[in-house]
Amino acid sequence: MFQAAVKALCLVPTGSLSGGMLLNLRHYSKKTPIKVRISEALSAAEIGEKVQIQGWVRSVRAQKEHLFVHVNDGSSLQPLQIVATSELNNPLLTFGSAVEITGILKKSPHEKQPVELEANQIRVVGECNPVVRNRSVMFTHFNTLLSLTLLFLPISYRISPLKSKRGTV
Repeated sequence: MFQAAVKALCLVPTGSLSGGMLLNLRHYSKKTPIKVRISEALSAAEIGEKVQIQGWVRSVRAQKEHLFVHVNDGSSLQPLQIVATSELNNPLLTFGSAVEITGILKKSPHEKQPVELEANQIRVVGECNPVVRNRSVMFTHFNTLLSLTLLFLPISYRISPLKSKRGTV
């Protein structure tokens, strides 16, 4: 790692060495987000840090100014609430989509959840088309009738043991 940093400092595109060093030192001193699991984030160990989480969307609530997303990665039964501005809303951000979210982990003002993530960037890694089911009463009755029909259909075509192909026994 150190050798790569020295090589980067030595390859200065500009004429002056000090200008190139400052440019490259700035690049190496950028604070990268810490990649954490949801269970680690919920333990509130990284409060105030810039973190990155990956997981699946459990729910999305878009409001006029804010966007609330619940994300889970399977490491905890409890989801992590993501709070973002409405500008980060993406039409591909639906239930079940895989996301990668970067932001600052903060203590939640609500008592039901210990922390929340204030998102700076939401990237949809994999989209999911949720199946929209018609749950009307008529649709439910139709499904019941169809299931019963398919259940009893083989029984009505079963050959009786007393009948044979040539006639009765």
